[in-house]
Amino acid sequence: MGRLRHGGTSAWSVLPAIALAALLGTQLSADPAAGVTFSNSPFTDEGWNVMGARNVVLLGDWGAGNWSLHLVQLPFTLAQAAGFALMGVGIVQARIVALLCTVGAVALIGLATGRRLGAASGVLAGLALGSCALVLYYGRLVFIEDIVLLSLAGGLALLVWRDAPPRLAITVAAGALLAIAVGSKPLALFSVLGILAGILVAGDRAWRVRALLAAAVVTAMGVGWVLLIGLPNAERIGFVLQIWAEQRLPENFGQLVERVVTYPLPGRSDRTVLLSLPLSAVGAAGLLAAVLRWRSLAPDQKVLAGAAVGWLVLGVGVLLVASYRPNRYALPYLPALAVLSGFALPPARAWLSRLRPIATGLAAGLAAALVVAPGMASYASWALAATHEGPRLQAEVASLIGRDPAPVEGGLAPFLAMTAPVPIHVRWASSQVNSGDLYADAGVRWMVLTGTQFPLWAEAHPEAWEGRRELGCYAWGEGRHCLLHFPEEAATSER
Repeated sequence: MGRLRHGGTSAWSVLPAIALAALLGTQLSADPAAGVTFSNSPFTDEGWNVMGARNVVLLGDWGAGNWSLHLVQLPFTLAQAAGFALMGVGIVQARIVALLCTVGAVALIGLATGRRLGAASGVLAGLALGSCALVLYYGRLVFIEDIVLLSLAGGLALLVWRDAPPRLAITVAAGALLAIAVGSKPLALFSVLGILAGILVAGDRAWRVRALLAAAVVTAMGVGWVLLIGLPNAERIGFVLQIWAEQRLPENFGQLVERVVTYPLPGRSDRTVLLSLPLSAVGAAGLLAAVLRWRSLAPDQKVLAGAAVGWLVLGVGVLLVASYRPNRYALPYLPALAVLSGFALPPARAWLSRLRPIATGLAAGLAAALVVAPGMASYASWALAATHEGPRLQAEVASLIGRDPAPVEGGLAPFLAMTAPVPIHVRWASSQVNSGDLYADAGVRWMVLTGTQFPLWAEAHPEAWEGRRELGCYAWGEGRHCLLHFPEEAATSER
């Protein structure tokens, strides 16, 4: 079988990204669908993730409310801050930035795959990635994984775009994008290492030089972060580490094997395998095709396959050994499967060419439907049942807090009070952050109370606690969340 040459780029490869933008754009104000993940993160993390960005835009202080998460996800925070500065602060505006990242990632994967394997393979890669249920669900929500997807896809696309010898500026830019992925979510380091290792193994000397130069850029930017941000803010970053989900390594070989073997089970992978099944199937087919046709692949196609395999192996490997692995953690390795899916098309086309034209068209249409239909069915069910309460709740809470602009505390406050121009304090049970007397020391006069919890300072200020007023209660995610106001005069009489 002869080599398949790319013959340049094609606009057809970005069509899936354009379709994805239209799909997700119609649901920007829709609330997260319940039951897709065991985690309550779709209803909490959007607010927590943009705290640094909303703080700097509304208050001029990145770390208002003792919030430090922006220090370990700085590229993401900068992107969201730019979006808020241009469009204003709010959940829809934040989701626009997330949507652009997701759509950009799908477009780059389609273009990079089409560049090396042909436009049809690029379209297939974009379709497989853009129609994956996990991408459709998280692609418009404000999660760190969205910018990680874009940065990894951009880094890969630049690394494999030009033939050897490498262009210095392009390689440096690729390394910078890979570093941005790690700077947004440190776990992305494994995907970066996989991409670079794959190029080192599959490429010749010129490709290896390119990979090593990109690795040097990633390392230099990492050292720069440590010197300029990490060390000067070591204590604040230590607080961040306390609020991250705890990961426990396997205690023995038996537990390691058990985690690996049981991962495909819906209850062990948070339905990751089920929600990415069409993409996984076509990606596996492409991997098999690449292995069987390895000798006939062009050098640049081998590099593309090597980068995707390395990305996939290390990305999945981390999930297999992790103790906490919600399905959103799988997002960063899905583009690797999409790239590999492009390798399935040449042998499929060769087989279909033996059929009559009408049979060829029907077979191609059926195959495309099998890839796209499951994710689209899930998306349609979410969209038809969607509520659009989030923006309204934010506007209502901001209006109420506007009567007495003062700091607010509570775990859901970052989401519900996102647009209120006041400091937001979040306390974590596993951390010492905001564990003091927020009423006296931080001037808190508002609280988003979830369930039966009460503030730590309630015993020290009984008059304020007894004088609280409940201004509204809201259903959002798990539990019932009520906005409370505490009177200033209680603190005055106590003094």
